[in-house]
Amino acid sequence: MHVFNCDKDFEQASFDLVARMVFDHACKIFSDGNSITDLIGLLFVLSSVAYVFGMSVTTINAYSLILQEELDRSIEGEINVD
Repeated sequence: MHVFNCDKDFEQASFDLVARMVFDHACKIFSDGNSITDLIGLLFVLSSVAYVFGMSVTTINAYSLILQEELDRSIEGEINVD
């Protein structure tokens, strides 16, 4: 495996920025009434990659959790509608 000598803070900031971009896009899609399950999956993949490279996944996982909770609430709302 190739190891690059990069600044860890820059790498961490990059992962967090990409996660934020995915999260913001998911929020827009969700507010338009579309499913965000693919973007939740994308955040999971991003989290896995960050973990492999030794980065913190706290921010990425927080975004994933927020989106999953919103998705669960919307599904519950659809099921409980009379």
